[in-house]
Amino acid sequence: MSGETSKIKLTKKTTKRLLRYAKPYLGMFLLAFLAIAILIGLSLYQPILIGEATDVIVDNAGAFTDAVFYQIMIIALKYLACVLLTFGISYLQSIMLAYIGQKVIYQIRLDVFKHLHKLDISFFNNNPIGRLVTRATNDVETLSELYSSVIVTLVRSVGTLIGIIVTMLTFNLELSLITFTTIPVIIVITTIFTNILMKRWSAIRSKISALNAFVSEHVSGMKIIQIFTAEKKTYDKFTNKTEELRKSHLKQIVTHSIYGPSIYLLNILATVLLIIFGSKMYMAGAITIGTIVTFQRYIGRFFDPIQEFAEQLNVIQ
Repeated sequence: MSGETSKIKLTKKTTKRLLRYAKPYLGMFLLAFLAIAILIGLSLYQPILIGEATDVIVDNAGAFTDAVFYQIMIIALKYLACVLLTFGISYLQSIMLAYIGQKVIYQIRLDVFKHLHKLDISFFNNNPIGRLVTRATNDVETLSELYSSVIVTLVRSVGTLIGIIVTMLTFNLELSLITFTTIPVIIVITTIFTNILMKRWSAIRSKISALNAFVSEHVSGMKIIQIFTAEKKTYDKFTNKTEELRKSHLKQIVTHSIYGPSIYLLNILATVLLIIFGSKMYMAGAITIGTIVTFQRYIGRFFDPIQEFAEQLNVIQ
């Protein structure tokens, strides 16, 4: 709790301790993971339906009969059912995870406050009160994201990526390998920016903690500051700490603003490869228009889990 040294120790041991709080709600977590599997399946099925509808329309462009219309309607109803199921399951999952998160954080907050009562007076003399208040309130509240969104989002992101890769390889191996040429670049860029963003967020949280400690101590000691007419000196210190926090936030914003467009650029590159080589394969009769449409939808969804994964790693940090 006392500065940078404690941050180094917050690794596997702390993670295991945090996950122990979720043990009483293991059944609900299993239901949440089951919901994730269903949502991933529904998400992967939607582009297939769009591709099937495209092939039906293209194949029957000059002879749009009632039978063709009926076939398209069936596909459309399946797609609508997928969307409605996704909405319903996501809604129930969100409520369930929010409940787990609040129950867990309630217990952690009680344990932290109880632990503070057991600490020696020397501990409070050596640690700024503002920093302890931040640890016991803001940081504990941030942990709720670990249980309500981070774990589930990480599992969903990894599952979605694996599902998209497997499905695309099943559809067409050659076209999949061509579009996957961007993956090594994605891995390198994501690794680099994730490491940078983790350092940026760590610096921000450290400066927020220092600022809270400064405000808490100086507000409680305002009478002393006024007696010794140290308002100007105190104000200058506060301005410097606030400016440091502002600069840290700007660095994080700039880094994230570079990462997002970089991933989007790779998305466009993968789409360009799909158009070029997909068109050649279509002309050769190797694939249908529906396959190209399906791949385009998968490519569009492929990059979202990657960005989500990087963002959730920052939350964990």
